[in-house]
Amino acid sequence: MLYYSRFSKAVIYCLLSTVLISLVGCSAKKNQEALQAKYPAFRHPAKMVFMAGPEESPVTFKQTSINDGVAHILYSQEQNNKGNSHIVVVLGGSEGGFITHHSKIGEAILANGYSMASIAYHGSQGTPPKLKEVAIEPIIRRIKSLSTAENGEKRCVAVVGSSKGAELALLIAANANIADTFVAVAPSNVIWQASEVSLLSRSSWTYNGNPLPFVKYPWFSKGTLTFLTEGVTKARGIHEAGLRRFDSKEQAQIPVEKISVPVLLQTAKQDNLWPSHEMSLAILERLKAKNTNHEFTLTSYELDHYLLSNQQPVDDAVDFITHTLDSNPNCNSSNSQ
Repeated sequence: MLYYSRFSKAVIYCLLSTVLISLVGCSAKKNQEALQAKYPAFRHPAKMVFMAGPEESPVTFKQTSINDGVAHILYSQEQNNKGNSHIVVVLGGSEGGFITHHSKIGEAILANGYSMASIAYHGSQGTPPKLKEVAIEPIIRRIKSLSTAENGEKRCVAVVGSSKGAELALLIAANANIADTFVAVAPSNVIWQASEVSLLSRSSWTYNGNPLPFVKYPWFSKGTLTFLTEGVTKARGIHEAGLRRFDSKEQAQIPVEKISVPVLLQTAKQDNLWPSHEMSLAILERLKAKNTNHEFTLTSYELDHYLLSNQQPVDDAVDFITHTLDSNPNCNSSNSQ
């Protein structure tokens, strides 16, 4: 009887899990379509249209060779003499693909005289199809390579990461000294489970060949049901449940105390995707607990998760980059033309 009971529970669990996976799979497709409709600047690369007519003449761009599972598109202003100096690298979120120069952040970066490199680390040709155990070393190498202009000169680098890209940006900043400043838009203080739907939970990232510790999503919680029925834009509950249930948050926390360059945290107080404001406050608490004296700035907005769809956060991000790089003697010496 005991055997039957355990067997029955196992069968029921497997059936429920299968149903949940099917629901999440359907929800993911619906969510992607909804996000693309609401935020057209964040488009899947397969749907991107590259217009090279007269109206695009001030901007040149080209897709470089794809290798190591990473791709990037480089944009620059032909007529701007800062085009070969400072460069802003942009990392998108779990939607995958590139953030284009038609986005608000892309337009602002180029309008301020910087070059822009949009990096795809999953969901694009030649990159991993899913955000699952993505190695961060190739991304680090790609950003490092972008610090050298085509004419061979070194240039200063700023990195802007949004959502899952902000999680990645902070993780990179904590493990590699490759950029002069970082902007984390709607960030996380922890590494999260891979977004691929599977019975086997996996990390989003690997480093030195090993999956990094992560916070798991709960299979059964109120937040899980909300996510399944209302979609990714209402996924805050499942993230909050994951944080509550995780026993050893220290292992999955991003070691932000290792970051030695200025960082801007931009948080959304009305974030319904994940608690970016509260997780940013946790970053500051960690820095305080570690007794570090690093330069972190937090700016909060009464907005939803998609801050880069709003002009004020975009302007604030570019202003922070400009102020930080202009205050850096190493950047000034090569950009005073």
